[in-house]
Amino acid sequence: MDSNVKVSIIMPVYNVEEYLHDSLNSLINQTLTEIEIICVDDCSTDSSGEILEFFKWKDNRLRILQNTKNVGAGFSRNKALSIAKGEYVLFLDSDDWLDENAIEELYDKATKNNLDVLMFKLINYNQDSGIFFKTDYYSMVIVNSYIDKVFDYRSFDKYKLFKIPNSPCNKLIKTSVLKDNYITFPEGLIHEDNLFFFKLMFNSKRMMITDDYYYNRRIRDNSVMTTQDKKLMDIISITDLVMSYFRQEGYYDEYKRQLLNYLLRALKSRFYDIPIEYKEEYYHKMKENIDKYVNSYSIKEDFEKELYRPNKTFFNLLVNSKDLNEFNGIVIQDKTVKDSYDVSIVFKIDTYDKKSINAFMANLKNQEIDFEDMEIIMLLDGCLFEENTIINQYNDLNHNVKLINRDRLKADYKEEIIRKTNGRKTVFLDDNFSDYDGKKLNVAING
Repeated sequence: MDSNVKVSIIMPVYNVEEYLHDSLNSLINQTLTEIEIICVDDCSTDSSGEILEFFKWKDNRLRILQNTKNVGAGFSRNKALSIAKGEYVLFLDSDDWLDENAIEELYDKATKNNLDVLMFKLINYNQDSGIFFKTDYYSMVIVNSYIDKVFDYRSFDKYKLFKIPNSPCNKLIKTSVLKDNYITFPEGLIHEDNLFFFKLMFNSKRMMITDDYYYNRRIRDNSVMTTQDKKLMDIISITDLVMSYFRQEGYYDEYKRQLLNYLLRALKSRFYDIPIEYKEEYYHKMKENIDKYVNSYSIKEDFEKELYRPNKTFFNLLVNSKDLNEFNGIVIQDKTVKDSYDVSIVFKIDTYDKKSINAFMANLKNQEIDFEDMEIIMLLDGCLFEENTIINQYNDLNHNVKLINRDRLKADYKEEIIRKTNGRKTVFLDDNFSDYDGKKLNVAING
């Protein structure tokens, strides 16, 4: 590594002229000056290329690589990584930006603790509303107990490994860990972060999570991850690569419960999201992979034993069907499929009262319908969404409990919520949730 370059920042660029100034200004103004900025223009058709050239003229720490055709973030990141000179590397999406002290503080903490990976928190920015907001996922609430502690994968909770952000953008990574272990991104696919993340976790000896937010993640309608098109089908290839990696490297037996539920959850989620015109093709490719696992890998018993109830239902329907029309119990609509749960229960929470929340959850668990067959959706105001530890604990410990920030919903939100639910029917509790005892809940659910 070049001793004069402490951190290499890698940024693929494609048609982001509206946001690129923000991203690049956040980099050239970093308080740590010993950095290099490697931008890979993925054949942009707007003025992104000209903006890059202007910033290169402005700051000679910026290097521009040009792809000969549009090939996606995976190839672009690998191309930049191959020439990176820094001791550490940090990835930035070209519509996002960093706080100006981010790299200096992260580098100092990483070097003082001799870290291979330092993870940090992301804050979201809604482009339409101009509002910054936090989520439990990108705040990594589920792993708060690991903050400022050194760990490796052996000392990290197996369940939580599959619950933290797999994005490379919230991690400062020692470059030698990537190059010595040949860790790169799958190319030509979206969702490429998944495989990269697991390889990184299993090959890093000293990792840490910091409690600080340094990364500003822009949410916009036409970004890669918010655009629904045929590329969503890439999750089938990615999950297959992840499955192969776990089996080939000897991690499958130890992680099979978490891995199989991750795999089914990912396939199921994208099946819900993919546009109707691609669902049949998606179904056949998904079924082909699952049939391979069942027949060639001979792990059907693992699926039957390890899957949570909603995932097991989806798995059995998939294995036992011959075509999409026989995919019994799945109702196909334009943008969503309802099958995972018998019922989705939606209610508002406006209280910190632990006793009321625990009593209500106990009543839910005592219903005739198995708790695993319910999808529990809590609508919280922004303050509760970020701060209420009791609610977060239910969310962390139960895969079927989901939190939605009510501040981000429209005034008439029921139709919007219905599109997000995964139950065969959706029940809205219109009264205060604490007014529902076991009997009243039973009437609401079964009435």
